[in-house]
Amino acid sequence: MKVTVPVGLGPAEAFWRRVVTAVVETFVGLCVLALVGLACLQVLLRYGLGDSLVWMEDASVLILIWMVWVGGILIWIQGSHLAIDFLIQRVGRGGSRRLRLLSDAAAVIGGLALVLASVHSYHAYAGIEILSLEMDSTVKFHPIMVGTLGMVLAALHGLWCGLKGGDGR
Repeated sequence: MKVTVPVGLGPAEAFWRRVVTAVVETFVGLCVLALVGLACLQVLLRYGLGDSLVWMEDASVLILIWMVWVGGILIWIQGSHLAIDFLIQRVGRGGSRRLRLLSDAAAVIGGLALVLASVHSYHAYAGIEILSLEMDSTVKFHPIMVGTLGMVLAALHGLWCGLKGGDGR
């Protein structure tokens, strides 16, 4: 897939945007493949052998959570969030730039608040085990923190580029 790089980005910035985009797209693609593989395996085991693996659903939920939160980073980097696109198409060029700056600022503030709330929830769930996976339930909060921090970094990048006069997307 060809990664579009906004005009006005320096060569190093364009390189890192391509690298991050490629890594995130690959990760999300592998998550989709894993989910499809697990679903096929579950169907085969359940209807072919009359049995299923207990951990399959919990593993699928974890993969889905990771895919969604890491995919959110990609959406923010590319500026392809549906609600933002819908609004940007209805305002002029100056309004579009201000709307992007406002959405980036809101994402930074909201993202940091979400990370703080996730840390609190992380500690509240510490010690509770997901029996089928034999893992601590705090593992469900890792993708939230990673994805949110990634989106905050992408929003900070958008703010930086927007304040410099560029688009950042």
